[in-house]
Amino acid sequence: MILNRTKLLIAIVCLALTSIGASAATFTNGSDNFGGYIGTFYGPDNEEWFDNSFGLDVNFVETITLPATSEGFLSIINAQLNDDGNIIGGEWLYTGPEIVRYLAFGAGPLFALYEFTDGLNTGSFNTSVLLNKPIEYLTVYSVEASPIPLPAAAWLLLSGLVGLLGFGKRNR
Repeated sequence: MILNRTKLLIAIVCLALTSIGASAATFTNGSDNFGGYIGTFYGPDNEEWFDNSFGLDVNFVETITLPATSEGFLSIINAQLNDDGNIIGGEWLYTGPEIVRYLAFGAGPLFALYEFTDGLNTGSFNTSVLLNKPIEYLTVYSVEASPIPLPAAAWLLLSGLVGLLGFGKRNR
């Protein structure tokens, strides 16, 4: 009886371990779970750029073109200004229905790109990654949610447990 329970326990542990390795991949730069700074790039940031550069299917949400500090659901608050009165930092706030996954802000031909793997709707920014140049725009993007399929390992685990239960009842 003890041997059967031990075999059952080992089988359950083995089946559980096979399902642990399955996980959804996310594009990050190796920082924490919230993503972070991806890099500074030349050119326009737009949906086509995301697709060509990273193979990502993003959705444009909202953009602010300065000197405006708000557009639709997107705002720049608590702006930090340089000596010329231009914005070089502050906080951004998006109050719309989408979850923001990417934030881009640009100065001239450069733009800085940030990713938020868990999704955010507010945060702070500064232009140190753009050599402290004043920003000209701030844009947010979302990623269309797609259903995550149940890994095959979970089905394997479930069928193994059902088989073990049936085997245990047969031996009684």
